[in-house]
Amino acid sequence: MKDAGRQGSVKTRQGSINTAIGGLGRAHDREVIEDLVAAVIGLALIVYLGFALAHPERF
Repeated sequence: MKDAGRQGSVKTRQGSINTAIGGLGRAHDREVIEDLVAAVIGLALIVYLGFALAHPERF
């Protein structure tokens, strides 16, 4: 009888850990999206600055 209470306790803790890990997955997805947006903006700036350096008369 005492073991059944312990099992329930362990399952409850495991559920809260799984919930926390699931939350980290979503946070990780947001970080990946932010990194992709930053990479696109950085690449656009490099292209713009390269074009401005190659053709300064247009600016």
